[in-house]
Amino acid sequence: MFKSAIGLTIALTGLALWSLLQPTYAQTVAPKDAQFLGLPIVQMTLPQVRRQLWQIGGFKVSRSTRDLHHIDKFFTQSALLDSYNLTFYYNDLGQVTHFRRLYRPYSESSEQGQLLATNTLAKTLAKDFGAAKVERKGWGGFGSYMSYVWEDDALSIRIDRLNNHPLGDVYIEYRLKQNDPYAVQTVEENTLPRFVKGS
Repeated sequence: MFKSAIGLTIALTGLALWSLLQPTYAQTVAPKDAQFLGLPIVQMTLPQVRRQLWQIGGFKVSRSTRDLHHIDKFFTQSALLDSYNLTFYYNDLGQVTHFRRLYRPYSESSEQGQLLATNTLAKTLAKDFGAAKVERKGWGGFGSYMSYVWEDDALSIRIDRLNNHPLGDVYIEYRLKQNDPYAVQTVEENTLPRFVKGS
């Protein structure tokens, strides 16, 4: 009788927890339906990203990437103040292959100045995408931390720390699986610089 009472208690506790958690994940969307700053992520292109960030305002283009056609880095000035920067990577066709949002080390919601944790961001994204794949990481004798991944056939979303170090800044990386980072235009379509043409 004692074993059956424990089993019944565990079963009822599980059902109660499921009923509490189910509404949280009831309205989830697939990662491929995600949006970032008003743009559908899987359809993002270089002109769309630049135009959208310009129209939103509050971002400054990094001088180091201003003349590059395969990468854009935007520093936050008056928008997304919880972040250091946004870095977008493109292929030669102008398609976004992946991009990263690097967060500042301190949580906006913490008044004690606690460091931003990966699980804080994961709780926010879990409301949209449901449960994530979780990976415990550690490095060099420091404490471990959790990395979170949501993915489908079109998009992978990862919350992690820079250099996989427990004290590294937290980032969210969006990787578009269908966009080949090495895809290039044909020579006829491409306007190559003179030094590449050899003339």
